[in-house]
Amino acid sequence: MPSIECGTVGGGTVLEPQGAMLDLMGVRGSKDGQNAIGLAKAVAAGVLAGELSLCSALTVGALVESHMNHNRK
Repeated sequence: MPSIECGTVGGGTVLEPQGAMLDLMGVRGSKDGQNAIGLAKAVAAGVLAGELSLCSALTVGALVESHMNHNRK
């Protein structure tokens, strides 16, 4: 992902739930931008996993079948 903005300092990071998740991932604070890079890598990994799942569902026809079963035409 060539351009992704991730913040680990300031803004919403001072809110308790957001700060707790950053702490859980070990990326809260600056550390010369290394924490933001770590967060960006985690986000990119999650997006890639979703894309791979979508591609596999499309390949085997599960996505269309699921939508038809739930009347999402």
